[in-house]
Amino acid sequence: MSSTSITLDTSSQQLNRSLVDIICDPPNFQPPNLNNQNTPTSRQQSPQHCLRDINLTCELCQKYFYKPRILSCLHTFCEECLSNNITYAKIPGYEGTQAIIKCLICGEFTSFPEKNLTSMLPYNFFANNAIDYLMIQSQNEKAIQCTACSDKTDAVSRCVECSEFLCLCCVTAHRRIRVTKDHKIIPLDTLRYDQSMVHRPVYCPTHSPEVFTYFCEVCKELVCKDCTILEHRGHKYERLSEALENQKPSVMKLLATNEKEKIPPIARALDDVQDMAARLHARTIATKQAVRSCTERCIREIEERCKILLSNIDNLYREKSDVLHKQQEVLQEKLMKNKAANQFVNYAFQHGSEAEIFELLDLMKTRLTDLNDEDLGYDEPEENDVIDHQFDSKAVEHIAENLGKIATSSVFLSYTKLYGPGVRTAKVEIETFFMIEVFDRKKERCCDHFSPGAIKVKIHAPEGFLINNKITDNRDGTFTVRYTPVTKGRYDVTVKIRGKSFPKNQFSVRVFEGIDYLKIGSNFLCFGERGVKNSEFKQPYGIATNSQGQIYVTDKTNNRVQIFDKFGTFLSEFGSRGTKQGQFSGPEGIAVDQAGMIFVADTENHRIQAFNANGTYHSKFGTKGSEEGELLSPCGIAIDKIGNICVADRGNHRVQVFTPEGKSLLSFGSYGDQYGQLNSPSFLAINNDNWFIVADNGNNRIVCYDSNGLYAQETGAKGSDPGEFSKPNGIVVDQEGFIIVSDTGNNRVQVLTPDLKYFSQFGCHGNNDVEFKQLTDVALTQDGRVAVSDTNNYRVQVF
Repeated sequence: MSSTSITLDTSSQQLNRSLVDIICDPPNFQPPNLNNQNTPTSRQQSPQHCLRDINLTCELCQKYFYKPRILSCLHTFCEECLSNNITYAKIPGYEGTQAIIKCLICGEFTSFPEKNLTSMLPYNFFANNAIDYLMIQSQNEKAIQCTACSDKTDAVSRCVECSEFLCLCCVTAHRRIRVTKDHKIIPLDTLRYDQSMVHRPVYCPTHSPEVFTYFCEVCKELVCKDCTILEHRGHKYERLSEALENQKPSVMKLLATNEKEKIPPIARALDDVQDMAARLHARTIATKQAVRSCTERCIREIEERCKILLSNIDNLYREKSDVLHKQQEVLQEKLMKNKAANQFVNYAFQHGSEAEIFELLDLMKTRLTDLNDEDLGYDEPEENDVIDHQFDSKAVEHIAENLGKIATSSVFLSYTKLYGPGVRTAKVEIETFFMIEVFDRKKERCCDHFSPGAIKVKIHAPEGFLINNKITDNRDGTFTVRYTPVTKGRYDVTVKIRGKSFPKNQFSVRVFEGIDYLKIGSNFLCFGERGVKNSEFKQPYGIATNSQGQIYVTDKTNNRVQIFDKFGTFLSEFGSRGTKQGQFSGPEGIAVDQAGMIFVADTENHRIQAFNANGTYHSKFGTKGSEEGELLSPCGIAIDKIGNICVADRGNHRVQVFTPEGKSLLSFGSYGDQYGQLNSPSFLAINNDNWFIVADNGNNRIVCYDSNGLYAQETGAKGSDPGEFSKPNGIVVDQEGFIIVSDTGNNRVQVLTPDLKYFSQFGCHGNNDVEFKQLTDVALTQDGRVAVSDTNNYRVQVF
């Protein structure tokens, strides 16, 4: 077995822990002398040296490994440490309880049926070899003591077979004893420069002290010389070096795959997470600063408003105060005049003589009369004290709310779904839509608030210009994207959420010509009348189109097929009544393949006939009967994606699939009204997934089967309400997956969504525009119009 290179870094001051332990899968056995507590692997603390490529410290006890064992996750721990961390549990698929150990490093579980770690978990030789080598390298700092005796003498050599460090005396004794005299003893100075010599021998647990030297190819296990003679006698085996060379390429291939295909994406993912963590930190700081800036701005605005309000108060005070002051001056002047006169007269009467008083009596009387007659000129103060701060108590809350909210997102982009009719196909100038559904990391629908512009949708038309779209937040974790294509071709759509891409965020939509089934108000074209001449019908039944836009109609009672151009102009006809090649008896269904071959259900002759594009007979298949390949009153025909002929075998209540040459490939359905059963299936169509959509005429329903003919789903019941049917017949699927059905008994056409939900309808009983009498079959023209065989009106209407 090749040795493992371990690089020594003597300048390091501690043991560095590698991300991945270097391990192997050795046989389950206990090498000798590992229980000796004087060995270099004893429970001492790690010395201040390190090996770069291997971890030598147990994560549980934080000491050098002692009897290191490897878990299934390839991490190593001491045997004793693992024994102390065993739990028991029942595991599905295993009998009884299983011992379980959870890795402290990676969290993965290792289970085994017994508690015997020695036999169940592989031994990590590399760790012990590395520890021994490390001790030898550190000999100059601390001498290694002999592990073969108790004299605590410095060791000078090491026995390879015994894995013992030997002092000089033990070396001499080792070479004298018969059992050990042939052992390989190497001086420690030599070991310091050749790490490969440190490897401990791997002993055979059955024939100890024999070492493993061969690999048994029959049993796929290591064997010793005795094993080749006894237990593995006659088996094919090879030397370990040769076996390793043979096994190494497969391991190297796995290693290369891991290094190239596993580690890089994990590293990139880790970089993404670390980058997101850094961006989160930066975004947090920026958002806090934004809150502070907003708050400071609000405070500045509030303070500015405060200054304005205080100034307004001061101005009001001055204005009101001036008015009151002037009024006060006038009143004070009047008060002063009256008080002065009053005081003068009182004084005169108190202190004047009669002569003196009479001398001034008239003057006093005149003055008092004037003052008493003078108007006071006062009703109330000419101003008031009303200066209030009109303030809504909720304004503070409003201001606080205007500071904004702290929004986050729990959207996990990898779980985002895009679905709806507008992700696959669409029609020119007809609005369509698709849905965006977002989830959190628990796969629960995420109803976060999304700011305008958080979701961006770009829709490129085939010519390169962008199509306008409208995004509606439904407030339930879904968004509706509506758009209207303007030309046919491939539209490329890209959806990003907050500038980020996600799985399947880019897709293409195929846009075709077509009509809006919700807006059918009149027919586009109408041709035919009752008769036997060209462009006349006695019973127009099946209808089909080709890639050039030509329209084929089976004129059942006239036993012929008539061909018209896309404008309803008669081109040609073929067929006559009879049983010979090219003749018909009540032809019903018709289909045209990609090569232009015309297939007609010759119903009453119980066969399918094939004609080339100009109506010349080519071949036929089918005879009357109920066995494989036989037919009974076949009706509708459809061509699948690979050109096979699918026939509604009405009388046998089944569908049969044939090659174009008439070889029977598949048959499904039986009489009844249960799941997957049929009652007189009349017509059928093939959808975009190559599924069979069958008009189950007798059961008044539409039944779907997968491409293998297995029942999938159904819809409909007898009635006249939307989604109900009365003797459904013709059926066709458009390029968007919508299903158009001739609801014969209700004299209408119903349109179903690709998942069989009712979508729309048009038509009623009558002989006017968009009216029918016993309509039978439907077909789609190249420009997406619906052609209907209006049987009892003896015409074809195109919408």
